[in-house]
Amino acid sequence: MFLRCLPAVAGLCLAIPAGALNLTYGQAFTVEKITRQNAAVQLPLSRGKYANVKLLTRPVYEFLTTCKTPCRLERDTVTFTVQDFRAAKTHSGMWIAEVEINGEIALTFLVFKQGGQFSIKPPEPVKFLDETLLETIKTRLKALAQQDEMQTHK
Repeated sequence: MFLRCLPAVAGLCLAIPAGALNLTYGQAFTVEKITRQNAAVQLPLSRGKYANVKLLTRPVYEFLTTCKTPCRLERDTVTFTVQDFRAAKTHSGMWIAEVEINGEIALTFLVFKQGGQFSIKPPEPVKFLDETLLETIKTRLKALAQQDEMQTHK
């Protein structure tokens, strides 16, 4: 019986990245499936190739090299700035926005216009805990997309 279950158990073990951890950033969000290989931090990629989460400071990187699960980076306040907002070259009605959180972590959001409505997609490995922060970011990005669209159609 055990030998028949062994392939299934092995498959489950392979599906879980070795040393994977989640980083909870204050009360704002969690970045899932971060790995450490050869003492280097590897952030998760979206859709297999896009780095939609970037570390901007050495202290945050160093924290991730040694933190234990649960990996929590305490922050009393969380602020954001939109550092880059541009139309996608591959799709009309799509924009790419890089949002910096406290100048420490950059998150890449996608903005789409479908049927006259704007929708915002946060990076796949990021789960927001603070819905107010997420809604504030979405509102700002929608406003930037509307502004860009108006300037483009003048």
